[in-house]
Amino acid sequence: MSMLTDDKNRSDILNRLKRAEGQLRGIQRMIEEGQTCLDIAGQMAAVRKALDSTYVRMTVCFMEQE
Repeated sequence: MSMLTDDKNRSDILNRLKRAEGQLRGIQRMIEEGQTCLDIAGQMAAVRKALDSTYVRMTVCFMEQE
């Protein structure tokens, strides 16, 4: 099984995940504050895009190691 051994790739992926985590916390705050559904949905779309991008990066990393 392949592992993230390259420090640059590991840092990049971790930073992307931390950014997405911050966005998710922001969405939770928006819900608590009663923001509009449209605004919340927009932020959710941004998080999904960030996670999709991270997944692609992870896949590329996996392919480079093989």
